[in-house]
Amino acid sequence: QVASLPGATRCRGLSLWKKQIPLTMAKDVLQLRGQVPAAVAGEFCVAVAAEFDQNWRKQSSPDPAISPRSHASRLRLEDHYQMTANDPLPDGRTMRINEHRTKLFPVLRNPISVVSVA
Repeated sequence: QVASLPGATRCRGLSLWKKQIPLTMAKDVLQLRGQVPAAVAGEFCVAVAAEFDQNWRKQSSPDPAISPRSHASRLRLEDHYQMTANDPLPDGRTMRINEHRTKLFPVLRNPISVVSVA
């Protein structure tokens, strides 16, 4: 990890490859800055890790008093959510959900090379 935000941030959409408006004109654009550790060298893929809808966990008066159970909420709130349907699809395949709470998004199309200057 080279950079991170101090806490939860409102998502305004993820646009990594297309500039929609100049950053200086945008009011809610976040910038991450960091420094690659000196001992690190090689080819790397730059990515952003994000988690969405974490406020879905908060319920005022759930009835029954259990955490959210829908597939949509569980795949956002659980570290790793897996589920398999009992009935196969008409072509014989099995429906599966295999999702991680943390999503990774590439920032650049190609890897970057980091060289040591020591």
